[in-house]
Amino acid sequence: MELTHLHPLLVHFPIALIIVGFLFDVVSLFCKKEACLSKAGLYLMVLGTLGAVAAFLAGEFFTPELTGDLGELKEKHEIFAKITMYVMIAASVIRLAILYYKKPNPGINGWCLHCF
Repeated sequence: MELTHLHPLLVHFPIALIIVGFLFDVVSLFCKKEACLSKAGLYLMVLGTLGAVAAFLAGEFFTPELTGDLGELKEKHEIFAKITMYVMIAASVIRLAILYYKKPNPGINGWCLHCF
């Protein structure tokens, strides 16, 4: 079974999740009454980050080596993908840490259950 097509299949989900999560966060800045928007943005960002890691691993392990101009293009693609993935990992960890340390009661009462 050939898995070279796995990376292109996986890479689009994190892009969409991260963009929509960012848009939810931006809208939540203007709609302070809706705490659910910010939490949904966080969930989408974390899911997008996990998807980015999966897409990166699929690209590392299942994409064939290329030479010439395509090889150079692939190297640039890998550099920007790694930068994006590491930035999103850091942003997700920081955001989760802020959420964890900001909550006086991290139990079920602190979560916005009526949103989902």
